[in-house]
Amino acid sequence: MEEQINYFGYGANKTKEMIKAMIGRVPEGKHAVLNDFELCIQNFDEIKSKKAKNLLSDSGWNSKFKTYCIRHAKGKKVYGTLWKITKKEHRFIENW
Repeated sequence: MEEQINYFGYGANKTKEMIKAMIGRVPEGKHAVLNDFELCIQNFDEIKSKKAKNLLSDSGWNSKFKTYCIRHAKGKKVYGTLWKITKKEHRFIENW
């Protein structure tokens, strides 16, 4: 069996349905909390990378783009799931 790593899924990625859609199975997971972070929504105009903006624009996502992200925020918490996945499965998630 391939080595397992921990992956903290937050937002949609904390659900069994989403993790299964991305990697093809529901791995072992448990509820987890990331202290001193907060869940945010990033809009297209907040993306700093010109390459990423061009890619999204070329795909027609510039006006519709929103994604979850996390950032440091003392005293806040992000609730999620700590999944046990393989490195190969993590690449599937990154490519999603």
